[in-house]
Amino acid sequence: MTAEPQNLAAAGARPLVLHVEDDEATRASLRLLLGSAGFRVVSAADGPAALALVHGEHLVPDVLIVDYHLSEEMSGTDVAEALAAALGHAPPTVMLTADAMNIEVPWIPGAPFWLVPKPFDPRVLLAGLNALVRFHRDTRAAAG
Repeated sequence: MTAEPQNLAAAGARPLVLHVEDDEATRASLRLLLGSAGFRVVSAADGPAALALVHGEHLVPDVLIVDYHLSEEMSGTDVAEALAAALGHAPPTVMLTADAMNIEVPWIPGAPFWLVPKPFDPRVLLAGLNALVRFHRDTRAAAG
């Protein structure tokens, strides 16, 4: 399966996605999908691991993809809000969930938020990610 992140890569670095998911098989399959479409993917199993990557590796993701149901310690909403605070800005956030009935939308002003129900169509996810990367890069460039 191919998508169009290559056109983004031509203008600069390949888009970076930070993916936070507690299920190892899901992490691996999404990393494979996104990697084959031209994205750089950094994965974490939970919120503290994602925060450690942002602080320790100085990651600045173009997009955050986070599962809503992670652990009792931090939900996907908690992770999105904590990462926005750690980065000093909120990257576009994709929240994956199999149960959207009781989801809490993160408070991340200025960043688009996309709720994606599981299972999802990989082509739709990839197309949406391209738009989110463009938005993120354009708004960061405009902010100086």
